[in-house]
Amino acid sequence: MTRFRPRLRFGLGLSVLAAGPGLAADPACVPAAQAPLGEAGEGESGPATPAQRSLLLDQMAARIEGAGEVRAAGDAESADILVAAAADEGPTRLARRGDAEEAGRLERGLAPLAARPDDPAAAAAGLRLLEAALGPATPERAAGLAGLALEAFGAAQECGRLTDRAAYAEARALARRARRLADAVTGAPAGEMTAALDRLLALLPASPPEALPAFGAVSAEASRAILAASDLSR
Repeated sequence: MTRFRPRLRFGLGLSVLAAGPGLAADPACVPAAQAPLGEAGEGESGPATPAQRSLLLDQMAARIEGAGEVRAAGDAESADILVAAAADEGPTRLARRGDAEEAGRLERGLAPLAARPDDPAAAAAGLRLLEAALGPATPERAAGLAGLALEAFGAAQECGRLTDRAAYAEARALARRARRLADAVTGAPAGEMTAALDRLLALLPASPPEALPAFGAVSAEASRAILAASDLSR
């Protein structure tokens, strides 16, 4: 049975940058303890910065978008897992960071989706709620999503073997959302960022291949996107 496995947070991709495009080792080949659903972010403390808040909301939106894609492909189990992670874990993490009022508002707004995870109208309303709470597209937002996409991909596989379809769907949804944000960004390095995100998406097709791409290849494209976003932010 597919089981959602929350991951440690990269924090706007900084750990991805530290690894660098040349990362060759596959961390998924080293077994690591995973927290059960609802316990992700236990180590987070203190008020969330605006960037951290945006990243969390973007992740919630990507999970809802990813749920829609995999449900349409017939994977209702992974879709339900992603909806639960967005509607339940997201507000809980926001409240833990000191924004109980906003967390309560989002939890109430996402309650219809939590009750009916297969309802397209509830999913659309949830996405509108999250988009309204987010600011304009920025390179930082796209970079954060690219970092989370790499993190989710690492959790989806072990030594190149797919073990968590929900995590794979999340990785793809995060990369797709980053790519859409990149379209709204201008500046010379924007082309480099969009090209890297296009290559990242090519490595993460909607139907997972029998042999997943090497973690180092996914890391390289995520890192290139993050580096280009850093150049745009200067």
